[in-house]
Amino acid sequence: MAESECVRERAHKLTRATTRTPDDARQSSSTLECRCYLCIQSAQRQREFEQFLLNIPQKRLAGTTWKYYDVSPEDGFDETMVMLHAGGIRVEAMYEHLLGLAKEFRVIAPLFPEELNEIEDYVAGLILIMRHENIKRAHFYGDSFGALVAHHFVYKHPTRVLSCTLVHAICPSEMRANTVRKALKKLDSYPVWPPIQRMLTGYGIKGKDIEEQVLDLDLGEREFLLTMLRKFAASRTALVARLEAILDLFTNCEYTPEKFARFNGRLLLIESEDDPTFDTANFDKLSVLHPDACVHYFKGSGLLMPLVRPRRVIKLIAKFLTDEESESVTRSHHDQRTTNDDTEDATSKDIVFTDGLGADADTDATPRPGEGIEDDDEEAAAAL
Repeated sequence: MAESECVRERAHKLTRATTRTPDDARQSSSTLECRCYLCIQSAQRQREFEQFLLNIPQKRLAGTTWKYYDVSPEDGFDETMVMLHAGGIRVEAMYEHLLGLAKEFRVIAPLFPEELNEIEDYVAGLILIMRHENIKRAHFYGDSFGALVAHHFVYKHPTRVLSCTLVHAICPSEMRANTVRKALKKLDSYPVWPPIQRMLTGYGIKGKDIEEQVLDLDLGEREFLLTMLRKFAASRTALVARLEAILDLFTNCEYTPEKFARFNGRLLLIESEDDPTFDTANFDKLSVLHPDACVHYFKGSGLLMPLVRPRRVIKLIAKFLTDEESESVTRSHHDQRTTNDDTEDATSKDIVFTDGLGADADTDATPRPGEGIEDDDEEAAAAL
């Protein structure tokens, strides 16, 4: 008997073996229902997915190619979260992130236009949406390419950002620029090239990738995730345009701590412990740019964990935004990983933060969202 066999199939076999007549067996098996918790949970996720596609319409920003979802809690909201999807997929593949965040925030979830190949166009489009929806400031959440766009938004318009959560963030570098140049030439030849998977998470996903990177899969979950990621995969046109936008950023922009000094919000970096695309040099650059950031590692998981385990990410963000007294630790990158590994359980259900990435961080001076921040409307207008 296969280990993944569900309760319904086991019950049917038992019925066929113990009933006295074929008619009795057919009657008994037809009335059986699968009450396996994992089967019910998988079916529920499928229904939620179908209801999302049927009941939540996209908005279109007049005069542009930008589309976006706008979802709010039924009992009202105080703040807005801008959710930016991973580069290898469409925003619909992150519907669970959207609906989960929308329990606490108004969520604006844009679908990146396929033709944009300059990073400033993405930032300008977000400014247009925020202005159209009368959003002065917002929290930001981005995964892979979405994290890159969110980080650049913080760089260009720091006073418009209340907080920023970055999954698998990447800083500009010449080495990564060369990687992108190679990818643009060999995109069809290397569909699952690891460095590109980090930039365009969700691209070229196979069933074995999900099995290797997410160790606690439920029954039927692998097939559900694979179907969803393939159904809402980014087109080749979008992949090329996003790689060109990444190359544009890496070759024309150099981040400095001074430019991020105006950012008065909190920043959370999310990584996966067993991610082969993790780059220590990249993380060290982030530690210089954001010495007071918090960092969290998902234990025993790979690159896909934050994408396919949205509830854990949402719980993490909620804890991050409400916990005013996260443990403050000033350590090197390797020490931080050890600290998280020792305190997390095997399924990452406990949330652990390490505050202060930089060696000289003042642990009592972590920036918080505050009042009296001057708006940068003139800078935003210039970007448009």
